[in-house]
Amino acid sequence: MLQIATSSAVDPRIEVAASAVSKNSATYTRGVDRDAEAKARQIELAARAQRRKLPRWVWTWAIAIAIVCVGALAFAWWQDHDTVSDHPLDRQRATQTSGLGVGVIIGLGVGIALGGLIAVRRRE
Repeated sequence: MLQIATSSAVDPRIEVAASAVSKNSATYTRGVDRDAEAKARQIELAARAQRRKLPRWVWTWAIAIAIVCVGALAFAWWQDHDTVSDHPLDRQRATQTSGLGVGVIIGLGVGIALGGLIAVRRRE
């Protein structure tokens, strides 16, 4: 049985999962050593099992900082939206805008919301 650095035994579920992976020949090519691959998979699964999850306060601060950044971007965009340049370019003003600024803000908001949901689901 594989022993990890803390000298605790590997979870038996990990050994079953690793042996199932090594028996699945469809996922391997001819040049791969299946025993070495199974041992590497055991080490990976053992490391994942012992990995500490991030505390909730880290996620809370990350979301709070993201909200502040999105708010600052939105504020800067709205404050600078009607500013006239000192040196205007020689081109006609577009009658219809592409909405890039609004799209970026909406995308950031949706990304933050989805990231928060994924983080909450992984925590459970």
